[in-house]
Amino acid sequence: MRIKSAICILAALAFLYKPVSGEVKVDTSFVNLSVRPSHSEPPSPVDDLQAHEVEYQTSDDLGRVRLTWTAPETYLNTKLEKYYIRWSTESVTGGEYQQWWENADGLNMTEPLHEPGEEFERSVCRDNGLSPGSTYYFSIKAVDEFGNVSGIDEGTLSDDQAFAVASWPEYGAEPVEDLRAYTSDYSEYGERRVDLEWTAPPHTEGALISEYDLRRSTISMEELGNDTTAWWQQADRIDKGFLKNRSDSPGDEISFRADLAKAGATYYFSIRSYDEFGVKSKIDENTRELQQAHARASWDNIPPAAIDDLEAERGLAVRSARLDWSAPGNDGMEGNIYNGRFMIRWSTDASADWESGDWDGGERNIETEMEPEEEFNYVIEELEPLTTYYFHIWTFDGSGNRSDISNKADVLTSVEMIYEGIEVGGYADDDIDGGIELEWESMGGEYYVLKYDERSSEDMGGTNEDWWEEAESVYPQEWIPAPDGEEEYRSINLLPPGATYYVSLRAVTGSTMTPVGNVAKVVSGDAVPKAPEGLELALEEEGVRVSWDENPEPDIDFYLIERRKDGDDYFVEVSTADGVEYLDDEVKFNRLYEYRIKVYDWAGHESDFSEIETVYTGEKTLFDDVVLLRIENIGDDKMSIKWDAISESKDLKGYRVEKSDKLTASGEGWREAGFVYSTSTLRYEAGLEEEVKYYRVRSVSWAGDESSGSMSIDTSDEFNHLYISSDEGAVVRIPYSFATELYPRNNDGDSIALEVNEKEGGEYLMKYDIRAYRDEDHIEDFRFMNTRKGAEIIMNYGEPGSAGGGSVTSSRPLSIFWHNGVKWMRLGGVDDAENERIYTYSRRLGRFALGYGELADEFKLNSVEPKIFTPEEGDYRINEVSFYFENPKGSKVDIRIFDVNGRQVRSNLRRDGENKMVWDGRDESGNIVRGGVYIYRVEAEGKVINGTIVVAK
Repeated sequence: MRIKSAICILAALAFLYKPVSGEVKVDTSFVNLSVRPSHSEPPSPVDDLQAHEVEYQTSDDLGRVRLTWTAPETYLNTKLEKYYIRWSTESVTGGEYQQWWENADGLNMTEPLHEPGEEFERSVCRDNGLSPGSTYYFSIKAVDEFGNVSGIDEGTLSDDQAFAVASWPEYGAEPVEDLRAYTSDYSEYGERRVDLEWTAPPHTEGALISEYDLRRSTISMEELGNDTTAWWQQADRIDKGFLKNRSDSPGDEISFRADLAKAGATYYFSIRSYDEFGVKSKIDENTRELQQAHARASWDNIPPAAIDDLEAERGLAVRSARLDWSAPGNDGMEGNIYNGRFMIRWSTDASADWESGDWDGGERNIETEMEPEEEFNYVIEELEPLTTYYFHIWTFDGSGNRSDISNKADVLTSVEMIYEGIEVGGYADDDIDGGIELEWESMGGEYYVLKYDERSSEDMGGTNEDWWEEAESVYPQEWIPAPDGEEEYRSINLLPPGATYYVSLRAVTGSTMTPVGNVAKVVSGDAVPKAPEGLELALEEEGVRVSWDENPEPDIDFYLIERRKDGDDYFVEVSTADGVEYLDDEVKFNRLYEYRIKVYDWAGHESDFSEIETVYTGEKTLFDDVVLLRIENIGDDKMSIKWDAISESKDLKGYRVEKSDKLTASGEGWREAGFVYSTSTLRYEAGLEEEVKYYRVRSVSWAGDESSGSMSIDTSDEFNHLYISSDEGAVVRIPYSFATELYPRNNDGDSIALEVNEKEGGEYLMKYDIRAYRDEDHIEDFRFMNTRKGAEIIMNYGEPGSAGGGSVTSSRPLSIFWHNGVKWMRLGGVDDAENERIYTYSRRLGRFALGYGELADEFKLNSVEPKIFTPEEGDYRINEVSFYFENPKGSKVDIRIFDVNGRQVRSNLRRDGENKMVWDGRDESGNIVRGGVYIYRVEAEGKVINGTIVVAK
């Protein structure tokens, strides 16, 4: 309305205008005024954006894509001023248009003002950042003259985004012009290789070469009618990393060694290159000009050495010859031969033409593998009797190379036999281990040849003759035949007892031999060992040395040593031995002992016992060990150590107190802390030195003889009594708080001492006997009563001299086991990896072992033993049931017993060490329960484990 008013006013003013002369003139021209008001309405999105691939013609076309579109409609037909064009090698996905737009590359194209509907064409190329040969996706926005920007074009919004491949020539680099192939040096690089060389070709656009497509075939192009395309398609590509991811410039010299399939075969090669944009070249010029590069794959052209030790001798069979020789190597005398063969030729003519194919003789080929100097033999049969034959041999390697001719060997064959073979019979000689008794009727002759084998005739080809040729063993003793027709009996006793053997016998006279008769089957004898003899006993400082004569049987497995103490009713097993002596270091002095031994063979047969021998250990020449130390009057900076006197002796000088900063069984590291004379009070006041951790005591004579070290006092943390094995593999730690159980009350009676003795591990890595003694008498079933956990049992598994001090090297998990008198029970334990040891606690002593087993990291019930028990019996092993478990977190363990009706029988089970609880078969009132089935319930760490046990009456 404003525009129309303005036009009317201007027109009226023109009509009213009058010139000065008074003449009225009217301007009849029209006045046209156009006003384009500003606005904020954006143009419509472009709806026909198209991307077109451009045919490559010149370098200006590199990476070019042609874009076309129509200027979109605008509000009030406002003119358009510019376009925003964006592109990426990835299309819009998942509707993320705005994110794609912000991350894309592009340009802003400013145009002279133009009207909606005008058609546009614009190219983008490598100068704009496009990579030739890559596919690009495009989007566009239009901008009007007032700066209003349209949305993304309709094609992008409808998942039909415009795209095209940036222009690039059909072929990139020039073809390779100088591809060359050479046979590789076999002596340096081995078989099946060809060396290739070429020069990186130039590129019209200056691009680098990134990859080579190298192909090979045993078929030439000539065989395919000189069709390069057909040859290329049937050839195999050499897919090696060396040919990929390269950056070769024109003129770079390339060399490559190809590994091929067939040694000695001729291979034909062609190559084409790919530039850094993935555009390939044409096939190399040599191939296109039908001058294809080719070469033979390297092959073994070095023959084996000639055999120079061929020997021939008369065979065991009639009309046969046996050849023996040593093998050469693959190349001369070097390297093994695979897929090789020997070619043997023989003739009765010493001057035969051995290299020709028509010599007067025979030939045999033996396919085999061989090592240099490996010994071979072969039997040639069906030769003429009493004829001299000459032999040569050649070696062929796996590549077909043939050695030179060997040395010549000759032999005179034997004559035919005219009588039958020997029929031999056999049976076991049960009086001799491995003994065989043979019997047959003699046919006379000079000597016998006897062969035997564990395989039958059926195992070796089916005939007795086959068996004779293949049998491995010849009896070494030469038997002289009895007169013709006499019965002969001979025995063999060199075989394993109880084994099945096959035997055959032939007689030899001069150059003749009886034919193979039969092959007899016989089982060798297995005699019970004789009782050992020559038992002798010798008293030594360490104990009793037991020795005896070696048994004569060849299949002895081990000897069993038994001992009986004076006053005992029965012998006890001491140990087993592989040899013929044993040191018994567990005897006590002032005792009379009897010994006997017997022997076991491989089959488990046992002999009678030997004669019994007796030994008296007598007075101990050296002084007794101090068996027990007491700690008294402990203060902040000192303590008092007290011990029992050893047996009275006028030679006893006193006691040397020793100290050390580390715990060892030997004298290493121990030094004297003080000396207490035998006439003094047996007490030593020790200051608590920070660098001293351990104390022990020795008894010493006036002559300087001394006992071994006592158990040790540990002052490093809490005060403990320590008993350590001689090999330092096991330690028993008893806290001072309950070590008083080892002392007599009110000095009434003898103290109790412990011993830690190493035993053979057997199925375990380490095994120890930990026993309690009172006056040298073993206390059966000793228990620590005034402690819930018991003594600490430590097994050291480190290398000797390490923190652990043991002797076990294993990466497998380890665990501690205890023998309850019937079987080994797993206790588990805690793995102190820093000090290379495992420890657990036990109120009982006995046999402990270290073996393989995974330690639990939470509560675990290992076993309940026995499942059937008799509370009335006296033996604890059958009058109570034990629950063995691992409890690494020290959690509360609750075990209850119920009858089959679900009524609770017992809840307060007795704790017997850290890893064990015991039910003695009694109810809450202390009465023995009735016989029957009972249910146990174990609860710890939220776990509930149920099971059954049986009370037998």
